[in-house]
Amino acid sequence: MGTYNTYGETQIKVGHVSCAYFSIGDKVDIPDGIYVDHNSAIIVKDSIFIAEFENIISKWGHIIECDKIIEQFDYIKKEVKKLKNV
Repeated sequence: MGTYNTYGETQIKVGHVSCAYFSIGDKVDIPDGIYVDHNSAIIVKDSIFIAEFENIISKWGHIIECDKIIEQFDYIKKEVKKLKNV
C-alpha cells in the first residue's frame, strides 16, 4: 500500500521514496535513528544503514514485537485525532 524504500527486508516510507533497495553499509538519505515497520527495525547512523533486527529487546529482556509498536502508534494517533475533533 503505497511506495516504500526497502532496507534489507524492512520497508520504510521516509526520505526520498522511490522504490529503492538498500543493503547494510549503504549510504541513505534519511536521518539517523531507529525505524520500525510491522516485521522488523533498522538502524541508521551517520547516514549509513548499519543494522536490521526482527525484534527489539526491552531493558528487562522482554521481546517487543515490531508490529505491536506500530499498533500502539496507530492507536495513539487515532485518540489524538478524536481529541482534536472535540
